[in-house]
Amino acid sequence: MNDPVPPIDVAGIVLVATLITIAVNPIVSLLVLGRFRRAVARSMRTSTRPSTSRPAALPPPPHYAAETVCSGQPRLDVLGAGGAQRTSSHRGSLTTLAIGQVRQAIGWYVAAGVAYAVTAAVGLITLVGEELLPLRTATVTFVNVWPLVPTLALVAAFNRRTTALAVSVYAATLITLGALGEAGVAQVLALWAILALPASLILAGVAGRRLRAVGPFLAPSVFVIGAGIMVWPWIAWPIVSAGASTETALLLAIGAVVVVAAVALLNLPAAAWRYQRKAASDQSILVDQWWLLFSLYQCLQASSRGWAALALLLPYGAYRATVHVGRRRRHRHATGHFAARLLLLRVFGSRGRSERLLRDVGAYWRYVGSVELIAGTDLASENLEPHEFLDFVLGKLPRRFVQDNADLRRRIDQLDLLPDADGRFRVNEFFCHEDTWRETLRRLVQVTDVILVDLRGLKQNNRGVVYELHQLVELGLLDRVVALVDDTTDTGFLQATLDAAGTGKDADLRAVQVRGGRTETIKLLGYLEAAASRGMTSDSTIADLPP
Repeated sequence: MNDPVPPIDVAGIVLVATLITIAVNPIVSLLVLGRFRRAVARSMRTSTRPSTSRPAALPPPPHYAAETVCSGQPRLDVLGAGGAQRTSSHRGSLTTLAIGQVRQAIGWYVAAGVAYAVTAAVGLITLVGEELLPLRTATVTFVNVWPLVPTLALVAAFNRRTTALAVSVYAATLITLGALGEAGVAQVLALWAILALPASLILAGVAGRRLRAVGPFLAPSVFVIGAGIMVWPWIAWPIVSAGASTETALLLAIGAVVVVAAVALLNLPAAAWRYQRKAASDQSILVDQWWLLFSLYQCLQASSRGWAALALLLPYGAYRATVHVGRRRRHRHATGHFAARLLLLRVFGSRGRSERLLRDVGAYWRYVGSVELIAGTDLASENLEPHEFLDFVLGKLPRRFVQDNADLRRRIDQLDLLPDADGRFRVNEFFCHEDTWRETLRRLVQVTDVILVDLRGLKQNNRGVVYELHQLVELGLLDRVVALVDDTTDTGFLQATLDAAGTGKDADLRAVQVRGGRTETIKLLGYLEAAASRGMTSDSTIADLPP
């Protein structure tokens, strides 16, 4: 430590910290999500009552012959993928409204992305002293519009095939602009690699589908620690020069990095505060972080230009100003129409299947109403909200769980059924113990407008689903139910379950077979709308809970 410390290399430190973030943040995020899932699973298995007071037993699985269907009982009516009726052709229907709102959201994000890209292009070209020629400005603008691809993939719930197509179209357009300009294709691709690739790699490391629930909140601290590994000599040098030992200087340098990393974690309570005040939705928080990441990274890359580099933060301001207008308009529209409530029930066991279903349906339904569900480990990474993650970090996750019937009444009375600032409604999760989920289920099925039951993967050992089907039949709610089935559904067992539950009852369980993709999701929305319309006009009453 007696040798002079060389001048600090900001660009090198940023590069190393970026590489560390890309490599380490996914690992840290997956470990944290794993601990969250285990904590939820552990609490789900516990009971709030003494061991002498057991909850009602689940109904036994029925014995059945696969070809037997009893007359005068609830019937399984499998409509099939091609049997979707046009239940939403009239103007103002839920499906039409949902599709229109998604298109408007895409339009506003495109407008905000273009505002960002144009501002960034003008700033970058001016900063390097080049002339704002039309083709040059258009090329740099298109390079900077790249964050729109992941943004639209999230907003419109692109599947992998559609995302790959969007990336291909972007790449082809970028190559075409390079071929038309003086710089050439190689230089344009190099420009994209400099301006967009590093932030894109960070984005992949912090906000992939499995990581986005916690990755963006952990990434700043990981980045600070990565930078601290590089800059600690510059921190320790003044301390040693003041007469302290090398060991003391090292400890103080480590302490300074830890403190800054802890401060970087404050973005989590800040996001939770905004979310709980409904100043932002889970989607808007995530997308805004993405655009800020690209703007900050370009600002850091231009740090050699001095204070002038701060001008590269203006594109993010242009993005926020533009998208704010669109979000306010969608919020006003959302508060002006009836909000339908969807209850999602599912067979536990396939995390990917549950995540895709909530993502695909939620992308549209959450513009017309809320989604209620009983929480499970299968949707931890898809629907972990900022305030829930904050409670987990602070060791307060148990307070998220339903404790008794009085607590359940309070939670249902306080359900968040109003749109967020961007016009999207929320997913309301009920965390339940072993002895509280039945009462929660019984109450929820009676206060929602439509029920989507994912029966894909249904087998005889799924006794929780058997209980749910018994409740739907017993309460006479099959008219507002849509069931999802496929080749993995034991339909014989399903029919036998309906027979066992529906003595003396005559109704249909409408089941549909849908595949992935936007078209199939729209078909499913049509079925949900039809069921919601039946539920809103039904005369079923809500049974009160026992004390």
